[in-house]
Amino acid sequence: MNRNLLFMGLLGASMTFAATLAHGQILEIQSPEDWRNAKGVKAIENGEVEITGKATLISKKSFKIDPEKIYRISAEFKTAEGTPGMSYLGFLVRDEKGRQISAYVVNAVPNTQTEVLEAVAVTDTQIKIKDGSKWKFQPHHRIVLNAADDYSDLPNNAMINVAIKEVKQDGDVYVVTLEKAVGKAIDAGTKIRLHAGGGYLYTGSARKAGNDWMTLSGTIGGIAKFGWDPRSWPKSTATAEILILANWPNSEAKTLVRNIKVEEVEKK
Repeated sequence: MNRNLLFMGLLGASMTFAATLAHGQILEIQSPEDWRNAKGVKAIENGEVEITGKATLISKKSFKIDPEKIYRISAEFKTAEGTPGMSYLGFLVRDEKGRQISAYVVNAVPNTQTEVLEAVAVTDTQIKIKDGSKWKFQPHHRIVLNAADDYSDLPNNAMINVAIKEVKQDGDVYVVTLEKAVGKAIDAGTKIRLHAGGGYLYTGSARKAGNDWMTLSGTIGGIAKFGWDPRSWPKSTATAEILILANWPNSEAKTLVRNIKVEEVEKK
């Protein structure tokens, strides 16, 4: 998990707490049976569940999103035992065919669109591009093919899943050197751009659980033109499932969780 990328998103989510009014409950988690991958999760009392060890929990039920509506996700967390770990609250999102949407297919890095100047063979480790002046790449950045200036190519699954080693100007061109062979042939003239990775959509943000109950909460609405913003659904989102990461990275910790829900809200 890239911490810098994650916490930029979480900071954005924390700034969305414009006044809202509850309008209707959409989805609620009431027991361990409501989760997929519920190993280490057990019901205790008063509607609370206990999560033992590092866990990634995804709700069995999903809900169909309406881009015109605002949704609020919330849950309460408390450390039960051991050194407190981080708790994350958000969504796993899918397209209309039920395919999970990852950050890589929508999270375009602005101003990195350019063009391949020479044909690239499957075994090549270098790509010559027209303009790499804005390619301030990070380890989690990848190149996508067939990019459109207006982002109409998103979600774009035509990714070169190889890390970038170096971008260097050589006269009038830029040479991109990859960590290993590109793995696919690329025609000269192909439009490309950088995309960034990310975790899940942490709309509810993240904090360390403590000895007192704490609430994680956040709102989301609309469809983003591009990017991976916890305040807007990624492009092509059709349904969403509740997601919790608990006790990260402490595999010995125990966390209590209660009042896990998604509500439709309206702005004042």
